[in-house]
Amino acid sequence: MSRPVLLTEAQADVLGALALCRTPERIARRLGMSANAASAQVNNLRHRLGVETIDEIVPRARQLGLLR
Repeated sequence: MSRPVLLTEAQADVLGALALCRTPERIARRLGMSANAASAQVNNLRHRLGVETIDEIVPRARQLGLLR
């Protein structure tokens, strides 16, 4: 049985923005953070969700019930 995926508040914020913005640069502007911080959070999400690309993050998050 797999464990549930738990996200930090920052990861959840970035995930929500990623569903709308699609790039770390736009996420950074939307959330008022640096592009480097947004990129780091996107990479953390990729690893946490077990996906290879940024394009796989949102569908996987939806599959896991982390996004509607």
